Amino acid sequence: MVGKIFDPIPGADYVGKIVRLEQAKDKMLVIVRKHEDTVDTTFVQYRFGRVITNDCVGYWHDFTNRPSGEISVVNCKH
Repeated sequence: MVGKIFDPIPGADYVGKIVRLEQAKDKMLVIVRKHEDTVDTTFVQYRFGRVITNDCVGYWHDFTNRPSGEISVVNCKH
């Protein structure tokens, strides 16, 4: 089925739900539960990408991992 919420769009690595946001010094930590996982994973938000706000918590997003190890939102699903 095309267009399911758990199918990442082209250019995205995976789909996940943002569980919560945390501030750590000068970095924003994004806690994500990937669709296929049962545990939460913490990533550093890519500082030049789309801004993740508290409005995003609890919703599904398409993510990509940057070469620097940071996470970037490709598409919001809300």
